[in-house]
Amino acid sequence: MPASSICASAGSSMSAPTRWPANIPAASPSPSPISERIGAMRPLFTLCAIGAAAIPGAAAAQSATGQGEVVIVRPLSLVNTEDLRFGSLIAGTAGGSAVISQTSGARMVTGGVTGAPGDFGPAQFVTAGLASIVVIISVDNATTITRAGGGASMNVTDIATNRPAVSLFPGSGVIDINVGGRLTVAANQMPGDYAGTFNLTVFYL
Repeated sequence: MPASSICASAGSSMSAPTRWPANIPAASPSPSPISERIGAMRPLFTLCAIGAAAIPGAAAAQSATGQGEVVIVRPLSLVNTEDLRFGSLIAGTAGGSAVISQTSGARMVTGGVTGAPGDFGPAQFVTAGLASIVVIISVDNATTITRAGGGASMNVTDIATNRPAVSLFPGSGVIDINVGGRLTVAANQMPGDYAGTFNLTVFYL
C-alpha cells in the first residue's frame, strides 16, 4: 500500500497570563484539522463461467461461480486533543525561559522568568491506524509566537515529541503523542496574549 501522510498544524497562545493553544489541519476547523486516508481495497467480484457442449439429441449447460473477498482498511487519522500551554508567566528585568516537558508534562522556568499559577502542559495528539503499521513521526523544531495586536514576539525552540521518530502501532491501533518545547522570554517582555503554530506530521507506511 502506498505511504500516506497526515499533517496536523497545532497552534499555541500565550497570554500575559500566557496561554499557547494549538491549531491543526480537517475534521475540526478550530485548532485541530484532521486528514484521513482509506487504504487500498480489493473490490468484491463474482466470476461466472458458462460452457455448452453438443450432445447428440440434447443440449447441456454447466455453470461455475467464483467468489472474491474485500478488505476495507479503516481510516488513518491524527487528532489534536490538547494545546501546548506555557501557562501564566511573569517577565523580569532579566531574560529567561519556560520549558514544558513532553514526557512528564512538568514546567520549568529559568532566569528572570517567574511561573504563575495556571494551566500548563504539553500538546497532545492521538493517531489511529491498524496494528503493526509502521509510522514516521516528525515535528517542527522551532516556531515564533506573536503578541495579539503586534509589538512583540517570542521564539519556541527544542520542540519535540515523546515518541521515537519511527514507531509501530500497538494492538490497540492507537498512539498518543505529546509535544513539549522551550519558550524564550526577553527581559521586560511586553505583556499580552501570544500565539503561533507548529506542524506535526505522521507518515503511515
